[in-house]
Amino acid sequence: MTHRQISLDWFSQINHLTTVSLVIALLAFAIGFYAFGKTQKTKGSILTLGLCLTIGTWVFASAFIFSADPETGVWFWYYVQSFGFVPMWPILIHFFTLLSGLDRLPGKTLYVGRRRFTLNAPNVAVAVQYLLAVALHIWILTGAGEPLKYVPTPWGLRDTPNMGSLCTQIFVGMTLFWYAEGTALVVIFWRRSHRQNASVDMRKQSEVISLTGVVFGGITIVLNIILPIFELPIPAFGSLFIGIWIVCITYAVGRYNLGAKDEQIIGQKAFDLSEEPIIVTDKELNILFYNRAFLRNFSDFDPAQARRITELFPDAEGTPPDEGQFRVEGLIAALSAPGPNDSRRFYNIKMSHIYNGHELDRIFFILSDITEIAIQKQILEYLVDERTKEINRQLVITEKYTRPSLVRVIQAGHDPTRFEPKTQEIAIMFADIRDFTLMSEKLSSADTVTLLNTYFTNMNECIVNGGGEIDKLIGDAIMALFESADRAVETAVAMIGRLREYNDALAAGRSYIRNGIGIDYGTVTRGNIGSKEKLDYTVIGDSVNTASRFESLTKRYGLPVVISEEVVNRLTGDHRIRFIDCVLVKGREAPTRLYEVFDHNTPDLIDLKLGNQAQMEEAFAAYRVGDFERALGIYVSLHGRFRDRDPLHEYYVRRTRELMALKQLGKLGPWNGTYQFVEK
Repeated sequence: MTHRQISLDWFSQINHLTTVSLVIALLAFAIGFYAFGKTQKTKGSILTLGLCLTIGTWVFASAFIFSADPETGVWFWYYVQSFGFVPMWPILIHFFTLLSGLDRLPGKTLYVGRRRFTLNAPNVAVAVQYLLAVALHIWILTGAGEPLKYVPTPWGLRDTPNMGSLCTQIFVGMTLFWYAEGTALVVIFWRRSHRQNASVDMRKQSEVISLTGVVFGGITIVLNIILPIFELPIPAFGSLFIGIWIVCITYAVGRYNLGAKDEQIIGQKAFDLSEEPIIVTDKELNILFYNRAFLRNFSDFDPAQARRITELFPDAEGTPPDEGQFRVEGLIAALSAPGPNDSRRFYNIKMSHIYNGHELDRIFFILSDITEIAIQKQILEYLVDERTKEINRQLVITEKYTRPSLVRVIQAGHDPTRFEPKTQEIAIMFADIRDFTLMSEKLSSADTVTLLNTYFTNMNECIVNGGGEIDKLIGDAIMALFESADRAVETAVAMIGRLREYNDALAAGRSYIRNGIGIDYGTVTRGNIGSKEKLDYTVIGDSVNTASRFESLTKRYGLPVVISEEVVNRLTGDHRIRFIDCVLVKGREAPTRLYEVFDHNTPDLIDLKLGNQAQMEEAFAAYRVGDFERALGIYVSLHGRFRDRDPLHEYYVRRTRELMALKQLGKLGPWNGTYQFVEK
């Protein structure tokens, strides 16, 4: 007969065992694929599918054996049956090794591609048994293990194993060993699941699988192995009982989440019971799942309408937020959503990504309602903002009466009254209006105040823009501090230029206000001066007094800006500077070399001073050694040519004549070129 004829011959010989076997086989196939899909392709579900397929194949072939012709077709179905019966045992052992947790025992980790394997004793034993089963199956397919004979019985065919065959002996021995090993693993699974697992589902799994496995497995061994050896007139229908056991396993899969971890089970329940809205979207942010709390918070959500999570949080104009922030794991703070009666509700959103392998599959969102907190925050922010405005208003007013640096210290939360004095090197500037007393006598009190305010506005702006700090206003004078000598000189030049513009605006060509600026650089002590009733945070030191003296000397020289040699030595920029005198000012014991800054002069006057530089140096050299006649001749010549364009010429003409007179009267005393001012 052909294989096709043999495979179709059973239709004419069907009996009750055949019918039951076919039903169980089909159930095993269906249940295997159901369990595989339900548990989301876990390792346990894959082994469950393998068990169902092998048992289904075994039972399906057994149905044919029960009704086959012993002379023609039974051998064909015997070999088909072996494709299910032999592989079933190593898969079953692997399944119980996984359930009992022995596969996770410590061992060496191996990687095959992206898959990780733990090389421990249980896993090695499973791998060896797979290899033995494959070798045994190949041996059976060669005909070595074929039964000795087939005997018809009232319930169907009964096969008698050929116990004289080595293949049959090994097969029977391996089957008994696998049953014993499986029973031992069931016991381990039972003990571990009851002793170590707090999950009720896992305990239920162990009870169903363990009890039914031992019972139905034992019945199968008796009916299919032991009884045929003694040639009892009973068909080998133990496959039906192993089929019933696989149904019991599948019941555990569907009822108690076989293969699911405790965390997954708890997570599913937490998802439903959580009081916070929870949403699961796909990677395109389309809403897939949500819990009851979400529906309570978003009552207008229509499950029948596909929506993206961003559409839940439109702004007042109806524009949804940027999707980018919903794709990054972390926290989105204070997103608002429409609430009842045109109100807004606020949520903090926590996000986490769920991956399938290495590919993003789902995005998990937890929404925390912070509406009450947000409202309280808005009220608090309003009160803080109003208070801050008032404090800033007071600080702005305070800043006009004190130093900006002190206001910044107060804003930073520090107490300037506790500052310890400190020593530092800075540039000190004094600027004073020339002949202010005479000017104020011609003006009313109101006009005098207006004039001073306008003057200070222009000068103070130059100082602030130049990086300086106004230490104090003393009548019509300004005291300012600079960290850099260059900034102080540049500011002085800017102040002279601004004053010229101001005077030109008052009356073309007529100078209403003139001032003098003195600058020194040196070590000062910075700190609080005064008492607990009144403090002044200022600087004191020799350089402060000296800078004030230099400002007074600008009146004598007729020059707007006078600086010390200490300032010149610290300049790094390109400035137009000339030496003007070596003097001993009141209050100092050491002589000081004075210089004029004339960057503010007109181009022709700058050229004049630069052109006369050599003659001025020659005159001062004679002046320093006491050759006043020669020095006077040069100064008179320069003054005669340039008159009042350079006031320094006229000043030295007067001073040289004064010194000549003292020398002739014998009252000059020792002379070294240093002129001593006895007045401020």
